[in-house]
Amino acid sequence: MRDAIPDNFFVIAAIVLQWFSLNDCMDGMRAKRLKCGSPLGRVVDEAIDQMVYACLGAFVGYMLRVEPGLWIFSIGLVNLPFYAMEIRHFYCKDL
Repeated sequence: MRDAIPDNFFVIAAIVLQWFSLNDCMDGMRAKRLKCGSPLGRVVDEAIDQMVYACLGAFVGYMLRVEPGLWIFSIGLVNLPFYAMEIRHFYCKDL
C-alpha cells in the first residue's frame, strides 16, 4: 500500500493554481492597459500557459494516484484551443 499524500500538498496545489490564474489574467490586462502587448507576446504567453497546465496536471495526477498518460494528456491540453487561436491570429491577422 502506498503512503497517504499529506493534506498540505492539496493546499499547496490550490494556492499555486490560484496564484497562476491571477497572474495570468493580470499580465494580459497590464499589457493592454500600457499598450505594450505584441502578437509574439500573446503566443509566448499561451505557450507558457500550456507548460504550466501540464506541470500542474502532473502534480495533481500524482497526488490522486492516477495513471499518468491520459491524465497529463487531458489536463495538459486544456489551453490548446487558445494557443491555436493565437497562432492563427499571428499568421492570418484575423480570428
